[in-house]
Amino acid sequence: MPNILLTGNKQVGKSTIINKIIEDYPGGVCGFKTVMKQTPRRQFFISEFQKSAAIIANSVERTRSYPLPPISSTFDNEGATILKRCFIQSPELIIMDELGLFENRAFYFQKLVHKGLNSDIPILGVLKDKPSRFLNSIRDREDVEIIRVSEENRNQLVKIVMSKLLND
Repeated sequence: MPNILLTGNKQVGKSTIINKIIEDYPGGVCGFKTVMKQTPRRQFFISEFQKSAAIIANSVERTRSYPLPPISSTFDNEGATILKRCFIQSPELIIMDELGLFENRAFYFQKLVHKGLNSDIPILGVLKDKPSRFLNSIRDREDVEIIRVSEENRNQLVKIVMSKLLND
């Protein structure tokens, strides 16, 4: 089964591609997404599709941007719960949008990500374009295809990725 991870610059359309694929995907989909919300301070959340969100990182004050202190326990608790639920449901596709630097110390979550990649269920996700031990461990896998998204190719990638997922 294909494991396809999109990478590229910020705001180039990686999550938009995933959302469009989910809309037309013929089988069951399970997984998570991370989103940023600008409240009085910048906060990042992990969210199961259409479910509640849990904070994974937040800035100390609105004017500070990086580095944001990650909350690893959120991945090891809420993130792990989402992935374990996916393994039980056994959907036709698991979404991991996005795998990044906040997970560097969430070792249980990392283990479950690799369990997903080892499974017979295809993974579609986003891999942050930064080096880290965790992200590199995913890049080094032979069963992962990494596709770089750019402004030039993003409009064609929905069809290309969908075809790969459906083995057309």
